[in-house]
Amino acid sequence: MFSDAQTLKDLEIFESYDGSPGVFSLFDYTKTEGGRACLRDFFLNEIHTPEQLKKRQDAFSFFLKLGPDKSPPVHKNQFLFVTQYLRSKLPMIRHNSPAHMAGMGIRLFFRHKGTGLFSNLEFIAEGLNLTLSFIGALGQFVSLAEKEPLPDEIRELIGDITASLAPAKVHIPSRISLLHPFLILKADRWLRTKGQFHIQRLMDAYARVDAYFSVAEAMKSHPMCFPRVEDSSAPFFTAKELYHPFLSHPVSQNIDISQRHFLFLTGPNMAGKTTFLKAMGIAVCLGRAGLPVFAAACRMDFFNGLFTSINTEDNIRKGYSYFFSEVHRVKEAGEYLQAQKKFFFIFDELFKGTNVKDAYDASRLVIKKFAKWRQNLFVLSSHLIELAEEAVTHSAISFYYFESSVVDGRPLFTYKINEGISAERLGLLILQNEGIPDLLEPPGSPKE
Repeated sequence: MFSDAQTLKDLEIFESYDGSPGVFSLFDYTKTEGGRACLRDFFLNEIHTPEQLKKRQDAFSFFLKLGPDKSPPVHKNQFLFVTQYLRSKLPMIRHNSPAHMAGMGIRLFFRHKGTGLFSNLEFIAEGLNLTLSFIGALGQFVSLAEKEPLPDEIRELIGDITASLAPAKVHIPSRISLLHPFLILKADRWLRTKGQFHIQRLMDAYARVDAYFSVAEAMKSHPMCFPRVEDSSAPFFTAKELYHPFLSHPVSQNIDISQRHFLFLTGPNMAGKTTFLKAMGIAVCLGRAGLPVFAAACRMDFFNGLFTSINTEDNIRKGYSYFFSEVHRVKEAGEYLQAQKKFFFIFDELFKGTNVKDAYDASRLVIKKFAKWRQNLFVLSSHLIELAEEAVTHSAISFYYFESSVVDGRPLFTYKINEGISAERLGLLILQNEGIPDLLEPPGSPKE
């Protein structure tokens, strides 16, 4: 599924606006850099069919059932040492004659790496030992995995591992000792020539295993589910107990956008609208990638793309004002619509960067146009209640709002979504409760 850079930024998929880790970090229990890169690929790589997506979900489910504690005991420093060893330019034997190997062994034993901690022969032996340990760990994982029915994606992965384990076990002795230098030299020659292909293949396979186990660990740590993703003629999104994962005590929401393709969201400031929009966007981003979502249950269409306009900013380098950046974002949405793809669009407060009259007129125009695109799903929030009241008779638009009330002169929020339109206006009350009018009053000035 396509998601542009602004959408990933709006939803804080890889990094939050304050520079802290994003949603990705909640899934990142990887042990190696390769595993982390593979996990990132799970977030970004295109899945072309619902069948392919289901296979990805089945793969994650397999590792969840297997248990994160069954992950092969491999450390990133082990990977780093093996990589350094395989890339080393140390001399190696050219043939297996005893005299040649004896000479090479003596040469390597009495020469040291730059640190002086290892002789060259000891460095090679350590590289072989760590490679052997890595191979053994993968072999144990294969034996454990094959006790269970294998999903298609995992069967292919196990096949790749097994194909490279076999020659490695033939050419690397089961025990590496300096007492047997000829065996070390023979294994070293194979490993740093023909064997490099197989070891790299095993390291790539382990990166995937690491990433799969990382997602399984995330599912153990957070309430999550795999959504049902279906390719439908009419776009839809439903969720039960949907929540935003960044909140320590989230209020979960139930939402059903299946009868109408445009959801209009109202409610006062601080009631929870933006958090809800982001929670939906995160769910679509993850679910469409085959990843679990932060909800008790979820169903969604097989969208071609996700597009958000939540945290639009001005762009000095491009000469864009805040308002023009908003206009440009709507223009980009229009271009995606004209491509005739099935998109999920999320807009938080259209045209905040202009006066109320222009914002109303421009928003009214855009909403009317969006509502015509019935093969796409739209969610839009607005403080302009007049917009919702005017659109209330539109057959394509459903209306939801976030509850709020005033108790003892202070706003009270339930953070729960309900059907209907909110008429609550709390902006001035919040301003007053924060003591802003008194703070801005010059000393000695008469009270207004």
